[in-house]
Amino acid sequence: DLLSLTSGKAVDINVNGLTSGTALEITGNTALTSGKLLHLETSSSNAQTPVIISANGVDDGKIVQVNGNGITTGHALYLDGLAGTNIGSGSLLKLESGSTNPTQGIMQVIANSVSSGKIMQIQGNGLTSGNGFLLSSSSSSLTGTVASVVANSASAGTAVGVSATGMTTG
Repeated sequence: DLLSLTSGKAVDINVNGLTSGTALEITGNTALTSGKLLHLETSSSNAQTPVIISANGVDDGKIVQVNGNGITTGHALYLDGLAGTNIGSGSLLKLESGSTNPTQGIMQVIANSVSSGKIMQIQGNGLTSGNGFLLSSSSSSLTGTVASVVANSASAGTAVGVSATGMTTG
């Protein structure tokens, strides 16, 4: 009876010899409206890491890929923390790396086809103190640049624009 399982594994799929193909596939659904193809949930307040994807041996390619080519008004990936009002020293998204020379960056946003609109937007309309955006380094041996804006091919426009029309002091 899986309802009384307290330890161990409810389902174990071992595909150690799989070289191509798919270990678990859920496909072919064209009628889905508000349902879910996969739903993972825990209500435990003690859960430390309820979902883990480990691929420590992968050195090339993509560990997780989300395809959303049909998105027009939705979101390919949405992290919802609206009901969580108690984030203190944690965060909704954290990217961490031990790499010492990431030539392409730890994070990349590539939108080379965008000709108008926005590539990145950060909103903090309720901010009354603190920082809307903080870029910092505590390195005592910095020889590079903490922040760099490069637009070497731009022949018109503004490289960095700052607007504070409502500011009266500061």
